[in-house]
Amino acid sequence: MPEMDGFQVIKAIRTRERSSGGHLPVIAVTGRARELDRERCLASGVDDFISKPIAADDLWAAIERIHPPGEASTLSYAARASTACGIDAS
Repeated sequence: MPEMDGFQVIKAIRTRERSSGGHLPVIAVTGRARELDRERCLASGVDDFISKPIAADDLWAAIERIHPPGEASTLSYAARASTACGIDAS
């Protein structure tokens, strides 16, 4: 990302959430696969972490860890993302 790295983006999202409420689930996707990289991502505020190359099973498992099947959701993920980024989705 030219203007912000992933750590800056998640910090901005989590800061906005503190004032606006809600929670946007975020899965970090990176080419770095060391345990230290995973810990750094999770400490930054992401909900889960997967490394490249992405296997479909790993992606679905991460999605299910942060949003279990059948869990009620009042907002779509697109609406949550827009809200978290300060975009009026209406």
